[in-house]
Amino acid sequence: MPYRVVVSTGSGTKFVCELPKDETLVAEAVDPNQTVTLEWTSLERYDRAEHEARDLDGTAVKRAKLSGKDRIDITDCFRALAEREQLGETEQWYCSKCKQHSRAFKKLDLWSTPEILILHLKRFQYAQNMYFVHRQKLDDLVDFPVEDLDLTPNVLSRANKPSAHYDLFAVSEHSGGMGGGHYTATALDDATNKWFHYNDASVSTAQPASVVSKQAYVLFYRRRKDAPRPAEQNGGNN
Repeated sequence: MPYRVVVSTGSGTKFVCELPKDETLVAEAVDPNQTVTLEWTSLERYDRAEHEARDLDGTAVKRAKLSGKDRIDITDCFRALAEREQLGETEQWYCSKCKQHSRAFKKLDLWSTPEILILHLKRFQYAQNMYFVHRQKLDDLVDFPVEDLDLTPNVLSRANKPSAHYDLFAVSEHSGGMGGGHYTATALDDATNKWFHYNDASVSTAQPASVVSKQAYVLFYRRRKDAPRPAEQNGGNN
């Protein structure tokens, strides 16, 4: 065969086996806590065009790289979050109406937004190398506004709802990699309306432009009090 199945455990143990000879699903032959990957041992029957097509999974990171951008816009992250996605073979949903499992589609949407909005950027991912599955750090620059993050286009419920405009007031940052890292924070002081950088016992002033960085990990936003409501932006209720 031009490929082989690799089964990895959480501790990194790797098992190499052949595909089942019958119609048995590979997922039924392994533990749910194990990771199954397919490694190609030769280019025979390998369709590179198909691989590239499968690799375009709609994530904001890959979109930015394909477009030649050196940063990812936070609006692209929300757009990717709300994309329609089909479940995999091992995640089939049981339909009570047709009495069978199927690869259903799922979709996430924002119905409303809270007073304090906390955005957790994905900075770590699992990757398969030659010997085992490991986690790696993502250092892509995500561009986000310090003032007036407008989520109005992303919120489904509009009429008589609070504004979906937000201002940033704090950022939790992570520097380093998987072997070792350090957490810092940059926050806005409400009393002085100035930004400060917090690094353990050290506190220093910061510029608003320095808040957006590759180290940004968790973003803290507060709803704007003076922003118009969605109904007001649309000229009233329809």
